[in-house]
Amino acid sequence: MTVVLVDARNVLRSRWPNVPEAELVERTREWAEREGVNTLIVFDGPAPEGGIGTRGESADDWIARAAAQENYRFAVRCNLREDGLA
Repeated sequence: MTVVLVDARNVLRSRWPNVPEAELVERTREWAEREGVNTLIVFDGPAPEGGIGTRGESADDWIARAAAQENYRFAVRCNLREDGLA
C-alpha cells in the first residue's frame, strides 16, 4: 500500500491556517481512506492524537529519514486542491 508522508505544519501554513491540528489529522485520514492509501502526518514538536510528533527534530528531517530508512518510493505533492484536501 502507498504511504503518504505529510508535513503537517507546511499544510497548515500554506492552505489551512485556521484549521485546528486535530481537524487536519481527521481530514487527512478521510482523504487517505477515499484514496486507498496510508498516511503519516508529521508535526514539528508535539502532535495531536493520530499524528506523529518529532520532539527535537524537524518534520522535514523526520520525513527524509523515515523515507530513506523504509526505502519508500515517493512523489512530492504540492497542489492540495487537486488532491481534494483544500
